[in-house]
Amino acid sequence: IGGTRSYLVKAGEEFSPAYTHSLRGMIRSENDIIDVYADLRTPCVFPGAWLVVTVSSGGKDLKWCAAPVNDFVRPGHTGRVFQSLRISDVDMRHHGMKFAAYIWNPVKSPFLLDNFTVKVRSGNPLIYGLFRKL
Repeated sequence: IGGTRSYLVKAGEEFSPAYTHSLRGMIRSENDIIDVYADLRTPCVFPGAWLVVTVSSGGKDLKWCAAPVNDFVRPGHTGRVFQSLRISDVDMRHHGMKFAAYIWNPVKSPFLLDNFTVKVRSGNPLIYGLFRKL
């Protein structure tokens, strides 16, 4: 898609390759935000897939968020799907937390995946100022 190598998710595959990392190793502050995006080229008939972001500990999901690909990319076209996770929305009291991001394709339709990106940015420490002491 971007002129370099892309990954073809073949018909019959339910999951794309996943990005996984220790959550605490990714962030600097509880106010950070993790942004995930990917470029997809979908076939003309594409019933749907989701960009999924999870945080788990001990094999149990603590946070699960999904953005429908069809909300961003029309079937038969190329586009970018986005999903963000605020760390302040995650219960950080658990140990060994893992972050994962992937495309879930339950209908197992083929599509082309490119520029799968995970970035961490600083968030606003005052966003919850009404609920937390400043």
